[in-house]
Amino acid sequence: MKFLLVDSLGLLSDTPGRVGTLEAQRLLEVPVPGGFGAWLDENWRAELQALVERCGLELALVYGHPPDPGVAARILGDLPPGRTFEDKFVVGVFDARGRLSGVLSVIRDHPAPGHWTVNLLLVAPEERGRGLAGEMLASLEAWVRSEGGAAIHLEARGHNPAGAAFALRAGFERAADPGATEYVRQLS
Repeated sequence: MKFLLVDSLGLLSDTPGRVGTLEAQRLLEVPVPGGFGAWLDENWRAELQALVERCGLELALVYGHPPDPGVAARILGDLPPGRTFEDKFVVGVFDARGRLSGVLSVIRDHPAPGHWTVNLLLVAPEERGRGLAGEMLASLEAWVRSEGGAAIHLEARGHNPAGAAFALRAGFERAADPGATEYVRQLS
């Protein structure tokens, strides 16, 4: 599988930048036959918006309304309080035609040091059921472990029974708060 690295200026490179660990680069090697992975930034916003719109029904369950034209910009640009873009990583997995098939957005050291939060894990409808989301999480877990991470949090917002079932199958446990929409997998 080939992969591309895209830096913050949108320049393509075959050498790692700020996410240069081997484990981080494995996120780009998720198996999509003939496809590739890329770190996403503003230069990929149109492709991300197209994926979000293809997943409109699922996102309507999560957010209570269909995706609006600005959702890709928010996925790429929104940060929790106290975090910077050095803490946010968005990876896209593309199919053999170059079409974005999946995206994972993760925040390092949120909600606490050593904890990483997946605030979006989205797979195109035509790619579901092939293990892509599970492979992305497994690659993320290897990276988080290599960075000394203690836990991965997975948000499953709104009325999302499929997301909740996926989290449980992937080895996450529902957070202690009875109304929680977050699932946690302790790594240590």
